[in-house]
Amino acid sequence: MINKLKHFMVKRRTEILIIAINLITFHKWFFSFSSLVYGDWQYRLPAMCKEALSVPFIWDSASSAFGSTSAVPMFYPVAALEGIIARLGFGSAVIERVCYMWPLVIVGALSSYYLVKRITKAELPAFVGSIIYTLNTYSLFIATGHLPTLMTIALAPLIILYFIRTLEEKKFYLAVLTGIFSWIAGFYDMRIFFVITWVLFLYFIYHTFIIEKPNIKLILKNGLLAATPIMIV
Repeated sequence: MINKLKHFMVKRRTEILIIAINLITFHKWFFSFSSLVYGDWQYRLPAMCKEALSVPFIWDSASSAFGSTSAVPMFYPVAALEGIIARLGFGSAVIERVCYMWPLVIVGALSSYYLVKRITKAELPAFVGSIIYTLNTYSLFIATGHLPTLMTIALAPLIILYFIRTLEEKKFYLAVLTGIFSWIAGFYDMRIFFVITWVLFLYFIYHTFIIEKPNIKLILKNGLLAATPIMIV
């Protein structure tokens, strides 16, 4: 058992180092359960968190003086998860960590690492790419309040990675997985996902017409594989 653990740690030493750096950087997200409030990120009372698990609604009477339209129909799966956690007895501090802070750090760090590693076929560029992607000034700035946006950004390398695999390996289940990851990303911030779709489209053009030798059959097959994630969303 110990030997297997040692072998795993040696084999995954780069990933472990990346996670360690991120844990140190975001230590208050992982090693403290105090409520964090800044800018658009506000503390929510337990009753408000529990109400998140309700029928989706369009009009939000609490968002401003006279109310406004709500993004809840699109955001509902995340809101429902918040409501479930709240009804289990946990407060805002736990909810924001489980739904946003912990996954965006882990997913963003590892997905960017694996994407760069697949492209470069080397450890060092993948390590540097992951650190730059997760700890750049923009990401650190919006980490103070725009966590749904940052969560979608964290999922972007994972979506792109599986999209690349889909077109390279021509396997339908990879297209479905890409769609599921895209679907989750859309829960948090559909605006960022629209940007991601343009990246996927441009890669589809590049892969189909430059990397591979295009013919009608190939174009149709790649087109179907590329369209599957979008149809799932």
